[in-house]
Amino acid sequence: MSEAFLPNATIDGRFRIRSVIGAGTFGMVYAADDLRDGGFVALKSLHEKIKRQDEYLLRFEREAEVTAKLSHPCITSLVAAGHLDEEGGVTTPYLAFELVRGLPLSRLLEARGSLSARETVHLTAQLLAALSAAHQQGILHRDLKPDNILVVAPQHLITEPQPGGTLSMRLGIPEPDHESWSDLLAHSVKVLDFGLAKILDIGQGRVKALTKAGFAPGTAHYMSPEQARGTGDLDYRADLYAVGLLLYRMLTGNEAFPGDNAMEVIGLQLSAPVPSLPANFADDLNRVVQRATAKSPADRFSSADEMAWAMRCAHNPILRSGPAPALATPPPLSKPSLLRRLFGG
Repeated sequence: MSEAFLPNATIDGRFRIRSVIGAGTFGMVYAADDLRDGGFVALKSLHEKIKRQDEYLLRFEREAEVTAKLSHPCITSLVAAGHLDEEGGVTTPYLAFELVRGLPLSRLLEARGSLSARETVHLTAQLLAALSAAHQQGILHRDLKPDNILVVAPQHLITEPQPGGTLSMRLGIPEPDHESWSDLLAHSVKVLDFGLAKILDIGQGRVKALTKAGFAPGTAHYMSPEQARGTGDLDYRADLYAVGLLLYRMLTGNEAFPGDNAMEVIGLQLSAPVPSLPANFADDLNRVVQRATAKSPADRFSSADEMAWAMRCAHNPILRSGPAPALATPPPLSKPSLLRRLFGG
């Protein structure tokens, strides 16, 4: 941990560090007070070794760029972005996001095993609404997984964050085994971590590529076959594939493709069909999962809105008898150039 981010340190005269709330392969996330606007933020920085590598600095900048473009109640909002100049000419970038007082979906699934169909549809509909907003901006997330979906805690149970203890204590929210997490129908979700997001070419838009062909960004258990192959030509349907796998995980309590290592899981993503849901689930809900996780993007839903409506109808067939809502369609993509088809992006 950099000394600049020790507890009680002040970042740029605005953010005072409280405690660590998360650590990953590439960086740390801290809870901090916003001394200018009040309240709390989640402050993200890169590890010491990572921040000296241009590729990860560019990805950090991309996350700020992408999140700044998005405004949706189910997507974490960017509060500020900046950098600290430390000794030796090293620059430490940071991003400050709204501090979501909730738990990762992964923690709740660990505590409960699986969710009810009603809870799953409720949470997934919000996830798809967030993706619809991102896709309308030409933004593909590329790393949807339970760790990147936060379930917001009940407002009346939120308390003052503590400097130590469990994650729940540091956030000032109930523990995962608290009864407030036993029924998620009143909870909302927030999608976070657009660090692997891809801005797609819309119309005449030109985007600097951060990914080369042959590199597969994402998480093996939720990676589409086209991502696993490392091809550059991804579109919105790669995110919908991940949502289909999330549906399976929430409903059954199991990964669709368990494996001992990432390569084994990727091999299954490329060749094996997603198992059918157990017989106690509606056939229509199983068809939603199967269509979302079709190996060919052409066989999947064409938009997040279309998938959300199909999922709602599968869970509540009476909706089919009424008028369908207006479904937003993502903007068409530019035809990839020869260089992009060859080298990705």
